Order: sequence, then structure tokens, then C-alpha cells
Amino acid sequence: MSKKYVADSFVKNGGTAQQVLMADGSTIPIPSGGTKDFVATGTIGSGDVVGLRSDGTVEAIANEVRATTLGNIGSEFFRNLPITLYNPSNGYCLVFQKYSSSDTRYLRTVTASTDPPSYLTSVNLAADIIYEAFYAADVEKIVVFQTDSTFYEQVDVYDATPASITLETTGYAPLSGPDDSVVGVDMEVEPSGYLVVAGEYDFGNSLSLMTGNAVTPGVFGGQTTLMLINTFSTKIVYNIAANVYIITYRDTANGNAVYARTITRTGLTLSAGTPFALGGSTTNKLVYDATREKILHIQDNLIQTLEITGTTLSVLDVSNPTMVLPYYYQATYHKDTETLVLTGNGTQDSTAKYYAVTWDGASYIATAHVEYYGTLIEYNSIIYDPINLTYVTFWEEGSFVKRALLTLGGDITTNAKSTIGIANAAIADTATGEVVILGGVNSNQSSLVPGELYYVDYQGNIVTNPNTGYAYKEIGTAISTTEILVKPKTVI
Repeated sequence: MSKKYVADSFVKNGGTAQQVLMADGSTIPIPSGGTKDFVATGTIGSGDVVGLRSDGTVEAIANEVRATTLGNIGSEFFRNLPITLYNPSNGYCLVFQKYSSSDTRYLRTVTASTDPPSYLTSVNLAADIIYEAFYAADVEKIVVFQTDSTFYEQVDVYDATPASITLETTGYAPLSGPDDSVVGVDMEVEPSGYLVVAGEYDFGNSLSLMTGNAVTPGVFGGQTTLMLINTFSTKIVYNIAANVYIITYRDTANGNAVYARTITRTGLTLSAGTPFALGGSTTNKLVYDATREKILHIQDNLIQTLEITGTTLSVLDVSNPTMVLPYYYQATYHKDTETLVLTGNGTQDSTAKYYAVTWDGASYIATAHVEYYGTLIEYNSIIYDPINLTYVTFWEEGSFVKRALLTLGGDITTNAKSTIGIANAAIADTATGEVVILGGVNSNQSSLVPGELYYVDYQGNIVTNPNTGYAYKEIGTAISTTEILVKPKTVI
């Protein structure tokens, strides 16, 4: 199979010297010999592959994902449902837990990324099960969907602005009576406070929806039954740009076939588009990519981008990044980092891992991953902390909730795809050193095979067979066992 290439830069003749024409139209002159001096960000070793940062400095290509395990936060999640939420109104994280010695449920306000954690306040909840919680940004409300002690489903609204947590009102949702089975329920809240709850009710015999408004809680649009069939694994996500919800579910009466439908809201009235078959028999996650303004449907390691045309759905593209997260995993996307982050257990060694997945213009690729806990985890959740620029995952072990930070590189564009050349000698942090760039020869390598084409992988290794599920780039051709002719090209 032939390979296609796109040049991130190319050499042109410009007067008396050659230049590298960059993607933004600027040029970098190439002195004779294909080398140029750059200022280093971080320490760079002799022979290290380096990437060009957005500030014009260079940095060694390396696994950019770093994980740090933090101290525990109190007792366990209740009913094994890991619900955490970042509250931008006060910069704290909300964790829904229960006391180990009793069944008392409470909502705790705690710093997400500090160790030891700082606790702001907590409040006991009159709840049996917490299904989902969201922050409505435009109205600064925390919206919680739960059941009370008599198993009635209800939507509670909390004021998010003060240091204390204030329950404003409780509204009963007309979805089921006491002891009715609520399976695979999910909720999505718009920034304006409108919400849609979806799930299987009446002991799993119907797929139903309910809408309401957190600004005027207690007022609901009533139950909308989509179909009287057994379904499972219901997910719902709101596409802000298109002003349309997407719901996915498995039809248990049809071999667990996975379907998607658009849901549009007019006031408190909902309407649904026709079912669209997604293929497969799993529907793990729905995530909104705020950069592309698309909803992503994740099935194990498969990522489908869903296209909305009116109320009609189609699959725009399909990616298969290299990941091993078969169970107990969570996914989130934040526009600050333009990165889809997944966390959960790996099949190979049952250890907990983070994966950073980015869109390269053609598909989603896993640009980096790192192990953050050495044993199997269960019941985990993940949030983004914009103050500390980190992702935080929470999971339950024994009678405690544990945390780990995921930190992406300071400049997330500095990965294999930003490769510009190879350092000729070691360069200290903030020092200036020589980098062999396009057309130059680096002589600091070993065990190369002359004539062989080499690549740089997402961890900065020079290899002949890159893992194509991760970010990688052609770096050059070996001309001896220690020398490589540098010619960076991105493989599509």
C-alpha cells in the first residue's frame, strides 16, 4: 500500500540562501549544512528528536502525558456511581459520596488538584441514587438527577455561586412511581438550564425522555415515550452548535444493535428523529468535541464522528486509535487542550491508564498514554480543572475515593507531528544550541541500518516500525550506522 505525505515545511530558494517555508507562511533561513540554532525549552539530550513549539523554541519529543497520584478524598462513592463535577463558579470540585459507616449521602466541595485536598463545605443529601449531575453555565446552577429515599426520581437544583452549597428546590420528575426500575439513565443540561433526561423505565420496557428547566425547577414537560421496547446503555449529549441532542441506545430485542436518534427541544416539548443504525453492539460514551463542534460516539476503541443534517444523522468519519480500555472507562473533551482524554483499565496488564487522543485533520489518534495506577480500578470519573490546567480522575478503592492528576505537556502541539529536527549536542533549558533540520545530517545515532527509512514516534524514539495508532512522523533516512539524513514529513 502506498503512503501519502504532506510537507509541514519545504525548502525553497530565497535569494542567496535556502529557507524553510512554514505552514503559517513564515520562513526560517537554513545555514549551510542544514542546521539552525534554537533556544531550548527543557533539557535536550544529544541526538534527541525535537519539536518546534508555538513560541519558537524547541523541546525534546517525549510522552507528554504525566500522571501523579494524590491523596484520598473521604469515603467511597455511594451505589458505586462515581459522580464528580467541576464548579467554575468557585473553582472547586463537587464529589458525591457516602459515609463508610452509614448510608448517609452527601455532596462535598473540595479542591480537585491539590494535595492534601482542601475542603470547603459539604451537605447531606436526601437521596438514594445519584444518576447524573451537571453545571448550567449561563445560570450558574448545579443540576442533579437522583432518586429520593422512596425511589421517586427527582431533579434537584443547587445554587453554585456561594461558598456553601444551597439547595434551591426539588422537583419530582413524572417518569416513574415508587420501586419502578430505572435502567441506564442519563441526563444532559444545556448552558441555559434546560435539561433532558433519558432512560429505560417501567422495568426496562420503554425508552423515555423528560425535559425541564433548572431556572424554573419543578416544571417539567412530561414524559415522551420513544418506543416500547427493551433497551439498554442509554446515552445523551447536547450539540451546542447545532442546538440538537443525540441519544444512543442498544435494542436488546434486536441483538443489542446500537442506534442513534436526534432529539430537538422547543420549550418543554421534545421531538425525535428516525433511528439511525451505528453498527456494533456496544455504546460506551458520547462526547462533544467543542473544537470540531461534533458529537463523538465511542465504541470500545472505535470513534465515530456523528454528522447532523437537520434531524438526520450520518457517520462523518471513523477512527480506530490504539487504546486498550475495555471496561470501567470514562471520556471527556475540553477545548482548552483540544484533546479527548480517556481513563480506565487496560486489557494487557489490568492497570489504570490515561490516553490523550487528538484530531489530526483526518482521524483521531492516541498521541500519548501513561499508567497512573498499578492495579485494576472500578467506578471512576474524570473532570478538567481549568485553573491548574490538569485533568483529574477519581476512583473508588475500598472505603476511599482516590485521585490522580493527568498533566499534558506545557505546549500540547509539541509532539511527534511538530518534529523539526535532531539536536546536534545537549542543550540546557533556556540555552541556545544547534539543531539539524531539513537537509542536514545528524551523526549522534547508533545501530542504524543504512538506506532504511526511520520515523519518530510519540515518545521521541527513532524507529523503523511506528505504532500507527499513535502520532508519528518520518524523520529521515540512515546513511550510515550512526548518521541520519533529516527530512521530516508527516504521514497521513
